[in-house]
Parts: sequence; C-alpha cells; structure tokens
Amino acid sequence: IKTIAAQSIGYFNFLGEELYYPANGKLVFTNLFTGDQQENPLSNPFEIALATDERLFLVQKKSVDFFQFKP
Repeated sequence: IKTIAAQSIGYFNFLGEELYYPANGKLVFTNLFTGDQQENPLSNPFEIALATDERLFLVQKKSVDFFQFKP
C-alpha cells in the first residue's frame, strides 16, 4: 500500500496505470506501479480536467475546452 502525499485534492481519476489529480494549475500523474510522477502545467483555467489517451477536456462552469493530449 502506498500513500500519495498531496493536499486538498478535490477529485482524482485514472488513465491506464496512472492516477492523476489537479494541483496548482497542473495535472499530476502518478504511475501506480513505479511511483514515478509527471506534472503537466495547464494554461487554461478549469474546474475539472479529464484526460484520455489522445484528448484533454477542461471543464469550466459554462464551457468545455478540448485539446490534443499525450500524457
């Protein structure tokens, strides 16, 4: 069992073998097998970020922005 040291996580999600969550305007990806972390800064504001193999969806109160994405 591992503990991921992060504070104030409003939500998290999974992309393959990685867990990801928002932190300070970026998405933090943590590989569940190796523990390696990768941070992806995001320039657009968002309330919820949803990542897929090829797309990133940034949800705001009245809009959704779509981006090409390679984690």
